[in-house]
Amino acid sequence: MSDAVRKDQYVYLIGLPIGIVVLLLIFGVNHLTNESSHFLNLAIPITVICFVLIWLVSWFKGTLRFLRLSTFTVLSLFLSGHFSYMSIYGTPEFISRELARLAPWLSVVYILAFWIFGPKRGWKVSVWYATATLMLSIIFHLRHSDEPYYLTNLVTLIEINASSFVIILALLKFARIVEAKTAEAFNMNKLAIEDRLTGLYNRAHIETVLSQEIEKAHRYRYPLNIVILDIDNFKKINDAFGHLAGDSVLKDFARLLHLYLRGSDTSGRWGGEEFMVIFSKSDISNVLLTSERLRKEIVNHSFLFVDKITVSMGVAEYQHGETMRDLIERADQCLYKAKHQGRNQVVFENHSRVYPLQTSRHFEVSSETV
Repeated sequence: MSDAVRKDQYVYLIGLPIGIVVLLLIFGVNHLTNESSHFLNLAIPITVICFVLIWLVSWFKGTLRFLRLSTFTVLSLFLSGHFSYMSIYGTPEFISRELARLAPWLSVVYILAFWIFGPKRGWKVSVWYATATLMLSIIFHLRHSDEPYYLTNLVTLIEINASSFVIILALLKFARIVEAKTAEAFNMNKLAIEDRLTGLYNRAHIETVLSQEIEKAHRYRYPLNIVILDIDNFKKINDAFGHLAGDSVLKDFARLLHLYLRGSDTSGRWGGEEFMVIFSKSDISNVLLTSERLRKEIVNHSFLFVDKITVSMGVAEYQHGETMRDLIERADQCLYKAKHQGRNQVVFENHSRVYPLQTSRHFEVSSETV
């Protein structure tokens, strides 16, 4: 559960008890002043019970969606029922008194509708609810046109219906402003961390992620590995086919990275034709096998313009207590050795552990050894 969802859920879990207390106070005051109705005597206890059940379910295993929809449904049904009872069975004095109390709660329904369903559906739900209120107002007009307080109550109903649509329009405008600001902030953040050409993370963000992962690996002692990948002879591709062809290769290469790596792995463009992958909580043997599998996929893949390319990789396993610079430097040295030994291979330097395929201090993975 994300922090935003958790905070949203806490708002409801705190707000529901407050709403229960308010309803109980209204119930008590109405009985003390003899201003209650048959509907309120029945509806308030039922609503309180529903809110208590919603709170209990949500506290133990309910989702945010359940919490939102159930709260909105119970509250909207309570207000609709109250309005219906007033319009059909209420006395003029009772209607006059209750209309003033009911008006602010209608605004709460519209706000909840936008909050729960979002602007696109929230305004439709609000308009339907406001239309239902308008229909009930027409029923009131037909039933009570010859009774005392009629004109006063009619004016109040007109004000309530007019303000309902004004509130809906204001909420829609506000929601669109918030959406635009949120989209702008998202795009700015995306530009700050994303490489425009490949769509992968840029070097600055990769360094940030790697620093965080090193801190976690140091604290919790779980495995952390990095792989630096370099497209072999990339300069020849640019010289022979042009920079557009080179850009096409980089984008296709990034797509393969995204396709064949786990969702928990972090990949980014390290610079030029170099890329980095961060393998968090993954054993080195799995990292080596994944790297070799990826190398083979790249060799067998048909790229636009150049058809086939190869890639060299340097792998480094995080050693407890070392710095990010040291870790990157060891991976870079392995990449240099992969290039020096003929390219199109994976090279790993191990300092502390022994693997079945290891024959020397430098463990080289290639199509012949894996």
